[in-house]
Amino acid sequence: MSVVNLDGTHTPAKRGEQALGYQGRMKCMTSNMLILTDKQGVPVGWSAPISCDHHDSFELRKTASKIFDDIEQNSISTQGLFLNTNAVFDVRGFRLFCEQKDIIANIVSIKEEIEVIKMMNI
Repeated sequence: MSVVNLDGTHTPAKRGEQALGYQGRMKCMTSNMLILTDKQGVPVGWSAPISCDHHDSFELRKTASKIFDDIEQNSISTQGLFLNTNAVFDVRGFRLFCEQKDIIANIVSIKEEIEVIKMMNI
């Protein structure tokens, strides 16, 4: 495994009592999870559910550490992984975490994403 992708999900929660928060645009209670997939989209790691009251980058370093520790416990090396993700994860602490773990972080910067959005609106 050499390339991985990280993204978050918002899932409506019809039942349940933990990690729920109201999501206005979905008009219901939802939970959020971060999912790490291989280059074919197969999940290889995931976070525990997070209340949608929190942004995807909430406690990102702690959440990512748990995901990557779980992967390493299954004898999968994370050293030298090429990590793709979007501007939501453009957080200094997360970039430092990736650097310390020897993970190559391909994170679209917020400035780059804004430029792309502006170009699409033309």
